[in-house]
Amino acid sequence: MIVITGAAGFIGSNLVKKYNKLGFKNLLLVDDLNKYHKKENIKKLKYKKIISKKEFIKKIEKNTFNEKIKTIFHLGANTNTINKDHKFLKKNNYTYSVKILDFAIKNNCKFLYASTMQVYGRSSKFLEKSIYEKPINFYSKSKLIFDNFARKMAIKNKNINILGLRFFNVFGYGEKHKKKMASSVYQFYEQNKNKGVITLFKNKNKKISRDFIFIDDCIDICVWLEKNYNKSSILNIGSGVSTSYVKIAKKIIQVMGYGKIEFIDIPRNIRNQYQYYSRANINLLKKHGYRNKITDLDTSVKKYIKFLIEKN
Repeated sequence: MIVITGAAGFIGSNLVKKYNKLGFKNLLLVDDLNKYHKKENIKKLKYKKIISKKEFIKKIEKNTFNEKIKTIFHLGANTNTINKDHKFLKKNNYTYSVKILDFAIKNNCKFLYASTMQVYGRSSKFLEKSIYEKPINFYSKSKLIFDNFARKMAIKNKNINILGLRFFNVFGYGEKHKKKMASSVYQFYEQNKNKGVITLFKNKNKKISRDFIFIDDCIDICVWLEKNYNKSSILNIGSGVSTSYVKIAKKIIQVMGYGKIEFIDIPRNIRNQYQYYSRANINLLKKHGYRNKITDLDTSVKKYIKFLIEKN
């Protein structure tokens, strides 16, 4: 059995969908279905059972599972990058994760969890080494604390596979419920659909450009790692290419057939926490055997925007 926490969320629901396509349905989903669009994300998917986060914690504390768990994908976390409630973030992104990892170690389960590219902050390099980890907000700090804990546990428990997945800017199907935390691609589409204008932050000194990866590629990497990678590590999950917001906005306007770009100042309350640039170094992922070609951004944005147009 495979357990997926955050299973009705963006990456989680797409992971369930992928396993279904591969003919695998022995999945235990963990999530709190308190949002309509999260329910929609798993509406047509096949799985053994879905339980709440609270129920899952009770089960791992008492170890009351009826069958052997092969793998845990821990994707459930608070992803609000502007949240300043340190205690809340520590509880949800660290304490909860520690309990699941402890269970995985005791029960010899492969453990793959969602880390984030945010831990690099404004670093000059995006390489999986502590020297480049410079978090600039409470969210990324809470994720890095767990990364470091996972590293220590991996050294102490060499027979367990602990994999930290440092997701860069993932976009694609099933992210609507994330609202302000949804990808820039989705938000730009919504802006253009509703107002015919895409607003971008202007910045004189730094190019605003990020590493975007399509959800299909992200999931392909996750499934490949679960099947083929038998070591403990932290790995960047990105495209290896940095693309400017301007280029993405222009592509969306081209696909939609209308719209324009307007520039606004970066709000003062997020200036010190804003990440102006990112580009994943994916050499380690490739070194360990991942060879599948990652979809180029023009193709993936076009595919996703056409999907959103047809759905709406």
